[in-house]
Amino acid sequence: MGMTPTRLLKLTRIYLDRYTAIPSPADMEALLYLSDLYDGWFRDTAVPYIESLLTITGGVWQPAPDVPAAAGRFIKDGCARIIIDGVSRWLTEDGDNANDLPRIADYFLQGLDMWRLNLEAMGRPFPRTLKLTPAELDAIQGYLAAFVSTKQDHLARHGRHMRRAVHTAMMEGWTTERFLTAVTAPDGHIVGFRYGNASYSWYEHLRRFSRGKMRMMAQIAQQGRM
Repeated sequence: MGMTPTRLLKLTRIYLDRYTAIPSPADMEALLYLSDLYDGWFRDTAVPYIESLLTITGGVWQPAPDVPAAAGRFIKDGCARIIIDGVSRWLTEDGDNANDLPRIADYFLQGLDMWRLNLEAMGRPFPRTLKLTPAELDAIQGYLAAFVSTKQDHLARHGRHMRRAVHTAMMEGWTTERFLTAVTAPDGHIVGFRYGNASYSWYEHLRRFSRGKMRMMAQIAQQGRM
């Protein structure tokens, strides 16, 4: 018996709904919360630390040769604790699966579920239960390591960006308010690093990471089983 158009349309809609739901709202909220934590730390801790290194006359930052490097190190260390370590925890914490696999595996499994929907839509036999193979588990660990490595590169970019911002602020005689304006993205969050010709906040970088990379994991899972 062939697939009816109504059944095919239903399966297609289920597939699209599941794909667009990646990542889950709860998972995305947990990741984006890291940017809120960092924003608070930057304004309440990093900026006062930078001010403590400076000579400020009439509210204006005065040049000091060692301040940009010291500020860059301090900011980089704080970002590592809040953003980079936070992303690592987010990826590796137990997910919603029944096997206590890390969260990153949830999206691989969702990809397998969409693969199963494809088989059903094509009228082919499809498995009732899904289980990751040893090769797939190894692949997940490989992608996990790659994601963490990429975030380390982003951390280095952030440190350089902030070091340059502090140097510019001193040389051009900015106030603290002017500095904060310069390192705040249009969305109101602290800038992470440049992407192309624009500077995006950590909030935006994390939003793109959660959507792009987790959907990529689902696609990789599907393609591996096709």
